[in-house]
Amino acid sequence: DRSILKDPSVLKIALVGVWKIPCGISTYTEYLMGEIGKISPNFRIFTEFDETAQPDPAVEHCWKRGEPMTELADRIKAYDPDVVMIQHEYGIFPDARHWLSLMTSLWDYKIFVALHSVYPYHQDKISCEAAIPNIIVHTELARETLIGKGITRPIYVIPHGCLLDEQKPRLWNIYKSQHTFMQFGFGFEYKGWENSLEACALLKKEFPDVFFTGLFSESPFSQNMHEKYHERLQALIEKLGIAANCSIIRGFQSEKVLDSFFRLNKCAVFPYRDNGEHQVVAVTGAARMAMRHGIPTITSSVPFFSDLGGVCPKANTPDELALEIKKAWANPKPM
Repeated sequence: DRSILKDPSVLKIALVGVWKIPCGISTYTEYLMGEIGKISPNFRIFTEFDETAQPDPAVEHCWKRGEPMTELADRIKAYDPDVVMIQHEYGIFPDARHWLSLMTSLWDYKIFVALHSVYPYHQDKISCEAAIPNIIVHTELARETLIGKGITRPIYVIPHGCLLDEQKPRLWNIYKSQHTFMQFGFGFEYKGWENSLEACALLKKEFPDVFFTGLFSESPFSQNMHEKYHERLQALIEKLGIAANCSIIRGFQSEKVLDSFFRLNKCAVFPYRDNGEHQVVAVTGAARMAMRHGIPTITSSVPFFSDLGGVCPKANTPDELALEIKKAWANPKPM
C-alpha cells in the first residue's frame, strides 16, 4: 500500500537530489530532510555518484547528471517507498530523455517534484514539466507561470522556508569601518555583481572607508564561465578605482564562514538583474540566509524575490542600491 494517508512515522520516503555538495539546492535539501526526519524518520537519499563521500546507510549514490538514470530507478524500486520526492533543477537534470525515462519508470509511485527553477520563456522545458505527476513550487508566481504554459498537472505552492537562528552578537570590527556591505552566491552574470561594484564606487565619494566583500562561489560544472566573468569584474574594479575598497573572494564558503561575514558586515545585497529570455521564476535561499542572521538585506525586483515584497527594500540600479545601503547604515535594524 503506497497511500500517503499513513502515520508519518512509518511513511517510507525516497528523496532524489544533490546532497552535501557546494550548492544552494543541496543546502535546502539538507534543511528540508532534517525537519522531515523529525516526523518521518524512515527515508533514504538517492544522489549522484561521489567517490569521496563517506559511507552512510541513509544515502545511495547511484546516478550521474546528464547520463541515463536506470540504476536510480532500480534502486528506488528496490527500496519501495510510499513517496518519491525529487528536488529538480535543470543543471542537475539537463537531459530530457533521461528525465522522461525516469518519470515513466516511477509512474506507479507517488511522485512529487519540487521545481526550483521555472522558465517562462523556455518552451522546450514544457516537455519535462508536463511529465511530472505532482509539482511543488515556492511561489504563486511560479504556479501561475506553469499554468500559463499549459501545464495541467496538480501544482502545489509550498513557500521556501528557512531555519531560525538566535541573534548572535556582532564580531569585533576587524574591517575598521562602519560602512561595509556584502554579496554572496554563485558567480553568474544575472546576479548583478557589477551593480554592487558600481554602488561601491558611488558610495566611496561620500564614505572613503566603504568596503564591499563579494563571496563569489564557483561550480565545477561552470568553471570556464566563472573564470571569464571574474576577469571582467576585476577589470571593472580597476576602471572604477575601487581596488582598495572591495574584495572578491572566489570559492564556495561554509556556513560557519558565512556566519562570520554576516556578523561583520552592515548589510547584505542581492542586486540580481533581469535575465531576458533566460529569466527564471524561482526563490533564492541566499537572501533568507542573510535575513535569518539578522543583517539588513536588500534585493532587486526580479522574480527571485517576488515573495519578499514589503519585507526587503528593492534596488534595481547602482544608484538605487547605493541609496538603500546608506539607509541600512543609518538604521541598521534587521529586516
